[in-house]
Amino acid sequence: PASIMEFYPSVGVKRDVSSKPSTDYPELRSLLSVRWLYVHEDKEEQPPMDGYVLADQRLGYNIYRNENFIPMGFTYDRYITQTEWDSINKEKRSRLLLSAMYLEEDTINRNSDIIEWAGEDLTDYLYVSDYEDDVNDRNQGVCDTFTVTQKGFVATSSFPQDELVFFSVPYDKGWSATVNSVPAVVEKVNVGFIAVRVPAGETEIVFEYLAPGLELGFILTLASVMVFLAYIFLFLPKLAKEKEEQKKTSILIKTEVDEVLEVEEEDPFDLELDVHESEKTVKMILEDNAANPEIIPNEWEKPTND
Repeated sequence: PASIMEFYPSVGVKRDVSSKPSTDYPELRSLLSVRWLYVHEDKEEQPPMDGYVLADQRLGYNIYRNENFIPMGFTYDRYITQTEWDSINKEKRSRLLLSAMYLEEDTINRNSDIIEWAGEDLTDYLYVSDYEDDVNDRNQGVCDTFTVTQKGFVATSSFPQDELVFFSVPYDKGWSATVNSVPAVVEKVNVGFIAVRVPAGETEIVFEYLAPGLELGFILTLASVMVFLAYIFLFLPKLAKEKEEQKKTSILIKTEVDEVLEVEEEDPFDLELDVHESEKTVKMILEDNAANPEIIPNEWEKPTND
């Protein structure tokens, strides 16, 4: 997602096909709820960071457990704005995000009643505070369960008060959320991740992801299939019938032409004789009419000069 591409550079980490923050950022792994670290057994530096203890060895790798692990879905009691964010060196920002949540203005307006501003003296705080203390503070407000589903994930919580709950899942417009089956606003926080407001008490938080444009694409595809089927079952038979009628007409015309040509080949003077015979017949009728006027209908009579 574009949001994760935005996040990593903002904390001093190069983003490419495989982003691998250096061991200088142990707090970043806590923020992102990273629990396990795999290090090849041939690597000299074991473990690569403080706070990791050897838990297992498999397939040539040493598996370390993060002692400063924070489960998915945790809360903050204070926030920072863009002003404070911009004033902090990039290398210190991931450390800062363990202490305060970075919120944009719209999110602050919606949630300022449940989370307070951290203030301006953040630089001094980063030097005097302990990384592990912030981890312990975040672990005081975590979701009870977190389960990945086919459409997203489900979490449950039982906080004593309303909270803005952070999940280290990349933000995208395709996310939708419900809290106790009620639609909730998916907030973009900490540059590129998601959070949702959760009430006190037993709560079920459901996040589902639907790729933007997928629903419209499905509707357009279905409409295209219906048009195609209509073309096959309605238009094609009609077109075939019209072509068949045109074919029959063409055959009939060709047959009549062939008959005429055959007649002309047998006696090329037939047409001339037919005309001659017709003229003789009309002449005979006119001569008979002079003797017997009743033979010819009135409409054949010549107009008088009266």
